[in-house]
Amino acid sequence: MSLYFKYLKIHFKIELQYKISFILSFLSQFFVFFGYYFTIICLFQKFSNLKGFTVYEVLLSFGIIQFGCSFCETFFRGVDQFDNLIIDGSFDRLLLRPRNIILQIFGEEISFTRFSRLLQSIIVLIIAVIKINIKWNLYKVLTLFFMLISSISIFLGLFILAASYCFI
Repeated sequence: MSLYFKYLKIHFKIELQYKISFILSFLSQFFVFFGYYFTIICLFQKFSNLKGFTVYEVLLSFGIIQFGCSFCETFFRGVDQFDNLIIDGSFDRLLLRPRNIILQIFGEEISFTRFSRLLQSIIVLIIAVIKINIKWNLYKVLTLFFMLISSISIFLGLFILAASYCFI
């Protein structure tokens, strides 16, 4: 894991070379993807519920999905861009290094500007959890936690599946 944290540190330094560009990209990602949430809210302005689901129940499920997707796109983007490693021959270079190949691929491309989408999904999740009518106990908190972990696992599995398709 220390190798992955070194990759995180290197990519963070790289992205902060141009601070204004990083800030503008971060803000643009943050506000552009709020369009999805505003679409859901506008839809529920017209209809009070959809098949019995309220706006906050839909926002909760959408926030969980967005959390998993944005987490994987932020921290595991190298797997999603695996086809580029094959095309430009960088995968052969990774195979020659005496390090764990999975960690090298995970750390190949880390985009901290996409962290804004992760932050945005956390904000929507907090709003939905506060506004939804659920009496929270330990089991429901654990369920929400495992839903977030499962969402990350599903999207990472999809990324790995797409990467494995490159060998066919």
